[in-house]
Amino acid sequence: MLKQQKTSNTAIRYGCQLFVDVNTNTYQSSNSYYQNENYFISISVGKERQAQLTKKWNFYYGGDLAPFYESYKQSNYETGQLRYENLNSEI
Repeated sequence: MLKQQKTSNTAIRYGCQLFVDVNTNTYQSSNSYYQNENYFISISVGKERQAQLTKKWNFYYGGDLAPFYESYKQSNYETGQLRYENLNSEI
């Protein structure tokens, strides 16, 4: 996340998040396995305000707008052939 100070008590925040997870698991039988793929990306923009409570204490508050896209795929294989595939995506 990047933060750009606009005034002494206001800042604009910019951020990006990327997550990728691909894994393969084998059932007890060596002929069957499944593979999961999960992808997630989010970009955010927000505003932050700061209020000085005392010389040592500041109060930070604000909000962010963070739209995202996520894709998930699960594939089940048996004897090397695709038997089942589940695809999901979310915005």
